[in-house]
Amino acid sequence: MSKKRKRGNEGPFVMVPLTILDTPAWRAMSPIARLVWIELRRKLRNDRLNNGKIYLACRVAAKKIGVNKDTICS
Repeated sequence: MSKKRKRGNEGPFVMVPLTILDTPAWRAMSPIARLVWIELRRKLRNDRLNNGKIYLACRVAAKKIGVNKDTICS
């Protein structure tokens, strides 16, 4: 008998293309900066109508990532 993996409701995800992961800029960023980038990318709509109008406050970003606000804002 083979075991089948049950697929739950994973919901939407944020894709980070390999071309971004391979750039020197991505490698130079701190892990906190990478997490902030992912949170910002989460807010970008699939139809890209809000491109350039994305806002994420320091306190909100800190809460979502799980770090102190001073870590994000510095």
